[in-house]
Amino acid sequence: MGLAPGFGPEKVDVPDRSATEQENSPAASFRGAGFISGPAKRKASELYAENMAIAHYEELGWPVERLGKPYDLHCTRDGEEKRVEVKGTTGSAAKVLLTSNEVDHARNPQHTVDLYVVGDIRIAGEGHSASEGRDLHFKDWFPADEDLKPRNFDYRLPLGG
Repeated sequence: MGLAPGFGPEKVDVPDRSATEQENSPAASFRGAGFISGPAKRKASELYAENMAIAHYEELGWPVERLGKPYDLHCTRDGEEKRVEVKGTTGSAAKVLLTSNEVDHARNPQHTVDLYVVGDIRIAGEGHSASEGRDLHFKDWFPADEDLKPRNFDYRLPLGG
C-alpha cells in the first residue's frame, strides 16, 4: 500500500480524558479546523490522514483494512478488533466535524473506536499533493456530550400545518 510521503515527526497519543484535561494537553495548541474548499483537496487531505493512521497502527503490529464506511479503518490483532475514525484538516485540529453516525458508532459499547486526527496538512499544486501534518490519537474514544456542539438539526414539520 503506498503511503503518503512527508509524515511530520510530531505524534501525540492522547488518552481518554475529560474535556478540561484535554484543553491543557498538547492538542490544545492546535487552533480551529480548516475548511477545505474543493472536493479534490478534501480527498487529498482525507487520504493523507488515513495513510498516516495506517502507518501508525501497522507500526504497532495491527493489520489494517481501509473501509470508508461505517468507519475508516478496521484493525484486527490476536482476536482483538479496533475501529478507527480518521479526520484530516489543513487547519489545526482543535475541532473536527463529525456526522451523527460517527458519534453514534463511537458511543456503541459493542465497539472499540479510536479517533485519529491529522491537523496542519499542507496541500500544494494542481495535483493536490499533501504533506506535513501533526497527528493526535485518541484511544478508546467516546465523544462526550459536553464536547459536541450541534451544527444542524433535522426538523420534522408539524402535520396539518
